[in-house]
Amino acid sequence: MTIIRVFTRFYSGSRIRRVMRRPIELSPKKLPTQSRSRATYSAILQAAARILEQRGYEALTTNHVAAEAGVGIASLYEYFPNKQSIVAAVVTTTVEGVLTDIETALEQALSEPPESGLATWISAMFAAMDKRRALAKTLLREVPFLYDIPTVRAVRRRLLGLAARGHALRPARALSLKRLEALTYVLPLMVSSAVVESVIRPPKGIARRDIENALVEVLRPLFEPDSRS
Repeated sequence: MTIIRVFTRFYSGSRIRRVMRRPIELSPKKLPTQSRSRATYSAILQAAARILEQRGYEALTTNHVAAEAGVGIASLYEYFPNKQSIVAAVVTTTVEGVLTDIETALEQALSEPPESGLATWISAMFAAMDKRRALAKTLLREVPFLYDIPTVRAVRRRLLGLAARGHALRPARALSLKRLEALTYVLPLMVSSAVVESVIRPPKGIARRDIENALVEVLRPLFEPDSRS
């Protein structure tokens, strides 16, 4: 299961079709350009994130967000046309933050020996989701238009790009082309599903470190040289 499917599995096909028949504006009216406007914009997103974490998607309204952010409702509508566009901006910021953390960890992992580098990268993926656990749980379970947000739709492509860069974690000996392609395909599918599922719905009695170690053990053979190449 890909991270995209994880993001959308909570919504029935009929619900998605209803959203598609009634397009919702998910983009902000404009983006801030000055320091004061950037502060206002950021306050709105932070307030929306707090409401989503504490009360959920249905409880979020533009009035609630404005009050929580300490800004006037007119200032909110200067940037956002509706509550959905605010939530979409929160989703975008959250996803970008996760991907940035993963990419930064990859740079660190590439500076290590392949075996420890793989463990470093896997651990960082878990940490990136774990520190956003409460917000991510609401976004995954409650936002009905999640798959319509461009950043979410691009997640799989960007994970594939990171996986391609992660090939450097394997030993220097060559892999066959087919195995290299399989590695690029399998790695983001396996890892994203395991990380998201175990962080959002952690299994009882199993420590996160044990899950990380198990995932590394499963992935390690993919980084070994192909004796048939």
